Amino acid sequence: MTDDADTIPTPLPLRVAVPRIVRCAARTAHLLAHRRLHQPHQHLGRTMTFADGSTGIVYRETTADLESVADPAVLVVAFALRGVHGRRGHALFRAESLLNTPLFAGFPGFVSKLWLTADE
Repeated sequence: MTDDADTIPTPLPLRVAVPRIVRCAARTAHLLAHRRLHQPHQHLGRTMTFADGSTGIVYRETTADLESVADPAVLVVAFALRGVHGRRGHALFRAESLLNTPLFAGFPGFVSKLWLTADE
């Protein structure tokens, strides 16, 4: 990826990305095996409002036990679910989304993820 704010970032080559994702999944397995990943209920049901005026309700929180983070950062990802409709569709997506945990929890610096829903 590039640091130049005027250019569009490009994905890493597979030869670089795949080993990093494998390390992430292995670290997630280690965190799980040592009971260092948690799903606290502290923020469940909380409504969060974003700078663009949109809102979301926290339906899951994932945290990792870490000593400290030198340079904390926030990443907000928003997307629309195509083909997911109604209560049942959203409930199935929420259940399935838990399977994505190995794809992010093991990356260096991970502390917490709030899972939000905006079903409207």
